[in-house]
Amino acid sequence: MSKTARISNRIKRIEDRFKIKVSKGRKGTDMDIEMHERRIEKLRGKHREETLKHESQHSALHRKSPLGFIMPHSPLNQNDSIAAAKAFKLDKENYMKREFRGNDPRFGPITSEQNAAEAKAEQSTKYFDLNLQKLKLIPTDDGEQEIKGFRESKQKWQFAPLNK
Repeated sequence: MSKTARISNRIKRIEDRFKIKVSKGRKGTDMDIEMHERRIEKLRGKHREETLKHESQHSALHRKSPLGFIMPHSPLNQNDSIAAAKAFKLDKENYMKREFRGNDPRFGPITSEQNAAEAKAEQSTKYFDLNLQKLKLIPTDDGEQEIKGFRESKQKWQFAPLNK
């Protein structure tokens, strides 16, 4: 039996024991799950690629996380609200870098105040898409009016921060 196969088998045994403990209520807090996932990653170590390949060949479910848990508040995971704030900040920075109107020299130069005003106006028409992990325009009808109920279907942090 190869080293990666032994590591994969050991990981499978550890995961099975952990699942039993979770089902009995002895484990299952965020910290328990976090510590378990760190232990699994430490076992994989430098053979990470091979063990994942071995596990995916012998397992019907190939997951990012060993147990399939998603911990949104873990510092190890990128929180979507943080990604949204970064996307809006980058969008504003891109506006502020412009030297010409419409980024075209034929339209003449643009001041930083005009850039800031245009960035603020444009950001109010965008939202952060969770699936694509990028900014998208808020959908509108033929009269350029926002689709009713769209904002209510999203979380507050998916829209541009106010007064920035």
